[in-house]
Amino acid sequence: MNQTPRFSVPCAASAAWLDALLPDNRSLLAQPIDALLRQKLDTGLLDRALAILHLNSYAEGLANAYSDIDVMVLLEAPVEGHGAEFWLPIVLPGARLDVYFVTADLIRTRLQEAARFDLARIMFLHKIKTARVVQGEAAWARVLDAHDWSGFQDKLVGWHADNLATLLEDAIGNLSDGDPLSSALNARLLVERAIDGYRASLGDSQPRPKWRSKKMRALGCELDSYLATLFSAAPDSVEDGARFLGQCARHAQHLQLLAYFPGLRIGAPSPFGQGLYVPPCAVLSRQGERFIVHAPRPVLAISRESALVWLLAPLCASLDELIAMLGSAIDNPPGPARIAELLERLVRDQLLRVSP
Repeated sequence: MNQTPRFSVPCAASAAWLDALLPDNRSLLAQPIDALLRQKLDTGLLDRALAILHLNSYAEGLANAYSDIDVMVLLEAPVEGHGAEFWLPIVLPGARLDVYFVTADLIRTRLQEAARFDLARIMFLHKIKTARVVQGEAAWARVLDAHDWSGFQDKLVGWHADNLATLLEDAIGNLSDGDPLSSALNARLLVERAIDGYRASLGDSQPRPKWRSKKMRALGCELDSYLATLFSAAPDSVEDGARFLGQCARHAQHLQLLAYFPGLRIGAPSPFGQGLYVPPCAVLSRQGERFIVHAPRPVLAISRESALVWLLAPLCASLDELIAMLGSAIDNPPGPARIAELLERLVRDQLLRVSP
């Protein structure tokens, strides 16, 4: 009988095993990066530089011992034979240094084109926004100052919210097709994208999944409850898939609460279904001061006040607890009569139901 070959990988071995394969790239930066570049590149290229900057992990303080070193060289004009943009990789013993040459005019043009959000543009904006200057600070400041960065983070939060609505619709559609595994994959993405939206509300625009947990821990966020859900066993029935999607939707709602209402002092999310009220599988997007409920398609526009009550109610075991939480969470909270009115309206609109 044929058997699938198994390969033994010494994951539990000492760090020496890894070091034998990949030396610590950070040792390359014991000397200034511009000096290292002059050793490896045509100095004529570097003589044209307006600025030299670190990009990606080294710029953001996320580099580990085996991260590639990404460098941008800002040029005043295109280079004959190369144009306005080109990469020159430098392969060193056990390491790689990627050097990105680009003109200041091309960066300005790309910044102007980035008004419409998609993942490629967000990654570009993030890379430019977080680049760390090695030399040429004044020249780089002129490039950055030419772009209007106001509202960037709010637009990014909104972009993530739009993605949440799409993922929720896909996950529910998968269940209706009798495909709980695909639904679970989309449900996990729902939580991950909600984490990205929360990070965006705190000023972090890094869109790459590989940095998600490291970024969240750097922000002082407790990830255990989210990770326990993300790494739980895949559902094997539509009923289990529906329960799993409900858990993921609650996590997403809790993260949206933190993203849309910064500064709230509330604890970790209650176990799914243990609060006074239970929301449907729904997420929010925001248009100005109004919030759109997607369940999964847009079903209703509600006020900021209603959105706050909708997101907080499932965390509270009683009406008194909800009143107390609102009193400690925001300035000028609505009174008990107003809270009861909002809850009644949310129940009537089927955005909440009383917990059994």
